[in-house]
Amino acid sequence: MTNNVASFITEYSSRINRDPTRLLDIAREVQARFGCVSPEAITAISREMNIPRVDVEGLVTFYAFLSTKPKGRYVIRLCNDVIDMMKGAAEIADALVSELGVKFGETTPDQLFTIEWTPCIGMSDQAPAAMINETIFTCLDADKARKIVRELRSGSAPEDLIAAFGDGNNAHPLVRSMVTNNIRQRGPVIFSDFQPGSALKKALAMTPAEVIRDIKTSRLRGRGGAGFPTGMKWDFARQAEGSERYVLCNADEGEPGTFKDRVLLTECPHLFIEGMTIAGYAIGAKSGIVYLRGEYAYLRAFLEKIIEERRTAGLLGPRILGKEDFDFDIRVQMGAGAYVCGEETSLISSCEGTRGDPKNRPPFPAQKGFLRCPTVVNNVETFACAAKILDHGPGWFAQMGSKGSPGTKLLSISGDCHRPGVYEVPFGIKLKELLAMADASDAAAVQVGGPSGQMVSPAHFDRTICYD
Repeated sequence: MTNNVASFITEYSSRINRDPTRLLDIAREVQARFGCVSPEAITAISREMNIPRVDVEGLVTFYAFLSTKPKGRYVIRLCNDVIDMMKGAAEIADALVSELGVKFGETTPDQLFTIEWTPCIGMSDQAPAAMINETIFTCLDADKARKIVRELRSGSAPEDLIAAFGDGNNAHPLVRSMVTNNIRQRGPVIFSDFQPGSALKKALAMTPAEVIRDIKTSRLRGRGGAGFPTGMKWDFARQAEGSERYVLCNADEGEPGTFKDRVLLTECPHLFIEGMTIAGYAIGAKSGIVYLRGEYAYLRAFLEKIIEERRTAGLLGPRILGKEDFDFDIRVQMGAGAYVCGEETSLISSCEGTRGDPKNRPPFPAQKGFLRCPTVVNNVETFACAAKILDHGPGWFAQMGSKGSPGTKLLSISGDCHRPGVYEVPFGIKLKELLAMADASDAAAVQVGGPSGQMVSPAHFDRTICYD
């Protein structure tokens, strides 16, 4: 280990006050700067952070984006989810192997390139896609892949190869991504107008119990898949014993074919952060964490800028909007390539600076979650809905959708259709209506809810989309 690595670890450990929950942060930084987290670096991190070496090594070997052995300057991660394979990822892989002279999982002799397969990176609406370091490349083909490799060899950086930026905030100076939003259907909840602070002002004019009552009255159910009643979860956390409480936003969507939270993070950051802040007020929390998947690292600086703008505007930090007894702030926690961290207890483990291993339940996170304290974990879409409910009222939300599934739902649609993208539709819509919107006229089947969900045949395309 060089003196540079050792001194960096010492300096960074001091900067984060040797907080053990930030272990993943220091490991990510060492990986990014020095190409790996070597055994010697693991020892140095263990010493500086006062964490058992076995725990540091366990973390480094758990996450796919970390490595104890050097990787190339450019790590090309080609997505191999079902949509990307349908769209030609295998041909791109052959081109990369031919151009670089190494197999997948290997590094070129000059230490310039490593090529790897990676699971869904949230770009199924513009597949085939790949990550090169933290830069996203979409709509690839074999010729484009060869050209990218040749330009990197000639000295270009990955970010220099983005010829045109995507729409909306993808073109923001802190994002500068070729990703496109593909918002195909705008509904009345998520993609309607929103003034930052408007929902929060209304929430702070109420008691925390009244805020939770409104969320319960709206019958909002978690948008992460399980559909647990959001107001009930918040109420459990508020009433649980503990001096500290936390709000965690699950922005680790990794289910193959899912990308709607990516669009929310890009185009509606104030909305979901406002929902987190309202949750903090409702349950009595002072701290929140946005757990951002490593594949969305290109959005990190942008989100941190939004968080800072909200602090400046009095919408985060001490005495929010002048309310003396309400302090709440948020930080971004980066993931590092682990599908399982989309599960709430695994996400909590990762936020605590450990391997993203699931925890036994009970106790549930609302009773004993982050640092064994009462914790609300909801996904990006759920917090966005909560903010709109406080802004427009629970009755407004509850009258949309179907009987057991009120409101609208963001759906990620990709595959054999002419209009892949994000659709905000009311619950209760028939699957065949959705296929018509997406111009999927000859679908052999529809996979609903990810690989652990259902495969629906054409004979059942008249079924409705709802929790029940």
